[in-house]
Amino acid sequence: MAARAPQRRLPAWPGAAVVWLLCLCAWALPLWAQAPAALPPVPALDSPVRDDTGTLDPATRARLEARARELRARSGAQLQVLIVASAAPEDIATYAQRVFDAWALGRAGVDDGVLLVVARDDRRARIQVGYGLEGRIPDAAAQDVLSAYLLPHLARGEYGAGVDAASAALAALIEQEPLPAPAADAYAAAAPAWSPLARICALGGAFALALGWCAQRRGWPLAWAAPAALLPPAVAAWVWSGPAWLWLPLLCGAAAGALGLALPRWRWLRSVAGAAAVGLAVAALGAALVRRGVPAPGDIGLGAVAVLFATPLLVGLVAPPMIAWQERGRLGFALRVGALAAIAWLAWRLLLRTTDGDLSGLGAGGWLGVGLFGYFAWVLVFLLSGEIWSGRSRKRDGRAGRGRGGERERGERSGGAGPSRSESNRSEAGGSDAGDTGWSGGGGRSGGGGASGSW
Repeated sequence: MAARAPQRRLPAWPGAAVVWLLCLCAWALPLWAQAPAALPPVPALDSPVRDDTGTLDPATRARLEARARELRARSGAQLQVLIVASAAPEDIATYAQRVFDAWALGRAGVDDGVLLVVARDDRRARIQVGYGLEGRIPDAAAQDVLSAYLLPHLARGEYGAGVDAASAALAALIEQEPLPAPAADAYAAAAPAWSPLARICALGGAFALALGWCAQRRGWPLAWAAPAALLPPAVAAWVWSGPAWLWLPLLCGAAAGALGLALPRWRWLRSVAGAAAVGLAVAALGAALVRRGVPAPGDIGLGAVAVLFATPLLVGLVAPPMIAWQERGRLGFALRVGALAAIAWLAWRLLLRTTDGDLSGLGAGGWLGVGLFGYFAWVLVFLLSGEIWSGRSRKRDGRAGRGRGGERERGERSGGAGPSRSESNRSEAGGSDAGDTGWSGGGGRSGGGGASGSW
């Protein structure tokens, strides 16, 4: 039977040239077209009334802030006022939606936030309504508030009176909606939303990691895989955040792609990456439970640090009693439990005597010392054995000696032809932004409902 002629492998350079040509076109396209104006940054949310133009007098501002805080205390809803000079280059509806999403007005899951935006130089105004209040404040009702309370005053230059009247009308409408009772920590526990750039970096890194893994396992040319991994996050970052932050998703994609290329080669790196992935998953789950919602990247980072420090402490708590039960038997384990109970009782009595029975004045440093003493006492009592410190027990030594003796006897009977299987196995194995002001969003969302107007 004639041998089959080997198939000729097509060169990779034509496809790579096409991919790089598409990359160059994607980079050059924004240069050919007229570059859009940079979007104005969203102001920091530090008060129920944000007036960046100095339009409102102190009395009106204080009245608006008091109304918003009382409304949130009674019903849980959040009424926010924002006055800016201009929303350009966006229209008022797009700008209001972007601000609402960035501030996450209203409570998470209830979405009971309302945003009143006035752009003075544009002579435009907008009422943006959260999902949970669209039944009480539909687009028609929002338009009525603009037409009857806000725009007539703004046309006469009475900005303070118009914003005050519109705010009072919106508060009256919100009061008519049966909302869940407000919770004390509804806004304090809300996590800030992921920014578009953070989402792009996370998704782009995951995509580059998977593509790098597939490229290494399937032998895809790097000239194809690298542009395919870096181009999507780069274009997305350019569209959402402009060229100033283009380096961040490119850096995340390059690092994740390099990790994906290296994972199939080294087993230890896969073990480390797997452990890191499990730790991040546990940290994200813990942060989500604490925040009672989608955690922010900073929350996940704090959770990962907590997991990193808690893992050896947890091992130190679980491993000593297991070793004592296994190595010293039931009697030895019971004696150690009794000794630990006696030490705990004596330490407690000493602590009460030292503080005269008032533990409230112990302080964080004192409790930290108590915790360290208890931790080391727990470990030392359960592992208090010279045989344990040396890494083996008498029982294990006896079994090992009998095993080695049996192997030597079997070797002598077989004529000493070679080492035992266990010894050969062992030899083979040996070779192998702003401060907290008490006013923030609670995680609410808006689907674009509301109304806009001009004067």
